[in-house]
Amino acid sequence: MIATFEIFEETGKQEMEEKTGEKLMHVEFPCEVECPAEVLICRDREITEQTLEKFPNLKLIYILSVGCDRIPFRLLEEKGIRVVHTPGEICAREIAEYVFAGILYFNKNLYECAENKKNAVWGRGLTNTSLSELQITVLGTGMLGREVAKIASFHKMKVVGLSKSGKEATLFDEVRTLENAGDVLGESDFVVSTLPLTKSTTHIYNEAFFGKMKENGVFINVGRGKSVDETALAKALAEKKIRGAVLDVFEKEPLPEESELWKLDNLMITPHISGRIPNFIDRSLKFFPEIYAAYQNGEAIHTEIDLGRQY
Repeated sequence: MIATFEIFEETGKQEMEEKTGEKLMHVEFPCEVECPAEVLICRDREITEQTLEKFPNLKLIYILSVGCDRIPFRLLEEKGIRVVHTPGEICAREIAEYVFAGILYFNKNLYECAENKKNAVWGRGLTNTSLSELQITVLGTGMLGREVAKIASFHKMKVVGLSKSGKEATLFDEVRTLENAGDVLGESDFVVSTLPLTKSTTHIYNEAFFGKMKENGVFINVGRGKSVDETALAKALAEKKIRGAVLDVFEKEPLPEESELWKLDNLMITPHISGRIPNFIDRSLKFFPEIYAAYQNGEAIHTEIDLGRQY
């Protein structure tokens, strides 16, 4: 039996039942009564200790989300429950395009022009440099990192990747390990984070990190909010240690009104929308029949989360 907290349209429910050969049970969240289902389709925020207590037979969870840092990894591992997330390909292109919107915002001086407009300043002294003369460093060479690299390569930028393994990756001019970044940060005009949240990436972007960036560099985060020490970033921006930043994810969401980040003119803030695409749930569900078939056949599922590594 497959359970879900989502409310399907009747046609969608029938289609899912036909493709999986299983009845789909709708369960209210938070779950107050015990459910016999072996498989659960839900959002990451719905995977709580209470949820797991009410699903004693649970073997597989399909998360309707690409990110998964809010789930109780240790408890799931202890219970032997497999967790699969929505494939990143569903919105990788859109997120990569968002990254380049941020790049052009600073590269074409739109930030300065917006400030000049507030003060009725004509500002003809501004110049812009072709992207082909600039370097971008992408932290994370997975699917999202490669999508960013693809657009950067099209614009003939120098593309450097930083990853845990340092292995060569398609579309990157070179790849180094995070530990052996060397002078890369000081040479990069744009530094983009696509990293997942793990113990090792929590606050990886700290005062020391921003201190290594070039003064005219721009930091962009479309990975996870808790990877950034927001106090350190605010300080770097306020003191003009770096030119600017673009943030779509934050330590706490919604971003609190009292956050110092709101006051920074050289920071572009968006409310976690870079991967927000139309019909996300419906498009996510289209992957489920294939995932369920692999589960039934005891096959590997390529988007299964390594609960020990937490991504």
